[in-house]
Amino acid sequence: MPELSVQGRSLYWREQGEGPAVVLVHGFCEDSRMYDSFLRFLADAGYRVVAPDLPGFGRSDTQPGATMTDYAEVLEHLIRSQDLERPVIIGHSMGGYAALEVVHRQEVALSGLGLFHSHAYPDNPETKKLRAKSATFISKHGLDLYLRDFFPRLFTESYVAERPYILEQLKNWARQYDPEGVMTAQHAMAGRKDHRELLRQTNLPVLFLLGLEDNLQPREAWLAQTHLPQTASIHLLPGIAHMGAFEAPAKCVRIVREYLDYCHTFTPLET
Repeated sequence: MPELSVQGRSLYWREQGEGPAVVLVHGFCEDSRMYDSFLRFLADAGYRVVAPDLPGFGRSDTQPGATMTDYAEVLEHLIRSQDLERPVIIGHSMGGYAALEVVHRQEVALSGLGLFHSHAYPDNPETKKLRAKSATFISKHGLDLYLRDFFPRLFTESYVAERPYILEQLKNWARQYDPEGVMTAQHAMAGRKDHRELLRQTNLPVLFLLGLEDNLQPREAWLAQTHLPQTASIHLLPGIAHMGAFEAPAKCVRIVREYLDYCHTFTPLET
């Protein structure tokens, strides 16, 4: 994996292919390996695919006290240092929050924004309390016990029953993370901005790739945000919860490829 130093800390990423660039950002308690099949497929389709490990996940160093703005700065540094010209940025779950912050900051030029099981809402007070409680639990009991109950909530019950080995693989990856990096991410998510107005105002085409069985937000909230952008590509996946990259990888990567093709022929609407 390539390595880059950002403020004295190592940042790693996976990369494959040549052509127009797309940055794929993983979610909470995940890393760039979740996109392995995407890298191969999209590279074969003529794209340069870059999938970083955010600070504290995968092989990247933890950045103590990092906020969502800090994650965005890391992504911007990667985009600039690797000469990624107007990439599309797509984020899964927490990765979508970081991608929204990149769009908000306008420090790098982009061609599109994708929210993959993600959304523009801030945490409500109850969710903030739950995140603080989870961070405290990890601090006291370690990651392993926390992960036991975390991953099953991201999938449908039938998927958990039929493919327990996928959940075990995700747990094995996550057991290697720095607990401080995981706790930092909880606090970063709790402190993120409300980006609904950003979705209303952006000229970028926005991809919504959402599972209809995803219980991490009310379905009404998942759907309401899809009406905000001027230009949106909306895909609702029946029978899929929060982890389409594992639950329906072939379908999701085809949708992403079609969206990338559209982004590179897109002309923004005049406002």
